[in-house]
Amino acid sequence: MIKNIEIPIKAKTYEMLSAVYSHTTNTHTGEALDLEMAFILPKVLSGPKRPVILWLPGGGWMESNPWKWMPSLMFFAEKGFIVAAAQYRLCTQGPFPSQIVDIKTAIRFLRYNAEQYGIDPNKIGVMGCSAGGLLASLAAMNEDKYDTNEWTGFSSRVSAAADLYGPSDLFTLEHAVTGTSAAKTILEVRRLLIGENSERATEKMHEASPLFHINANICPILIAHGTNDRTIPLSQSELFYEALKKAGSKAELYLLEGASHSTPEFMQEEFKNIILGFFRKYL
Repeated sequence: MIKNIEIPIKAKTYEMLSAVYSHTTNTHTGEALDLEMAFILPKVLSGPKRPVILWLPGGGWMESNPWKWMPSLMFFAEKGFIVAAAQYRLCTQGPFPSQIVDIKTAIRFLRYNAEQYGIDPNKIGVMGCSAGGLLASLAAMNEDKYDTNEWTGFSSRVSAAADLYGPSDLFTLEHAVTGTSAAKTILEVRRLLIGENSERATEKMHEASPLFHINANICPILIAHGTNDRTIPLSQSELFYEALKKAGSKAELYLLEGASHSTPEFMQEEFKNIILGFFRKYL
């Protein structure tokens, strides 16, 4: 059978691309390391520049796969955002602050390449889950540090952040998980990320904790946590939210009833619409 048909173009088409955003090193071995950023972009970049959401994947600082969540993040691309996701150094590739250094480099990369990717450089937001949630909160502090000589001359500040079940205080987290199934993993990550015998271990744990970075430059933050999370206790987000409100910062806290750590509730359309509304408001 041969049949001529006309298909009206009603839906936009998208493509997934990748780029190396940083040429850095594995500070444990001295080996060169390229970090990748993944994108979801309209196939035709036309019309007004778009706001961008930079996704920071979780994985306990032992994984940072920028592609893993892309199917779930397509929702935001279809709603008018450029979606990017950044790989960052793992705790086996560099101790803190390597990870936030990478994220701030990624933000500057986006501004430097705003024209190429159709991005409005004044509308950059970050969102992450678990370890990526902590990094999103640190980026939200908009502190003038952790910048490198890559993409110099461009700001690493952001206008909005979403932290999905990320820890806020590594010091109290270590005590909170003592005796739980998560304790062994968190202690091993702590050893690689912070250092086990370092005299500065406590100081570095505080430095890596968003709770101790709250300042006047912080952007609005959405926080979400499952009430049944046995990996990162709910108290981590509650404590962070209360500290933000006490400081006069714009913050929203959503408690997802029955949700655990990295469970499907966080990527259901009902909750993604809440995140969407937040980013539309502040970007």
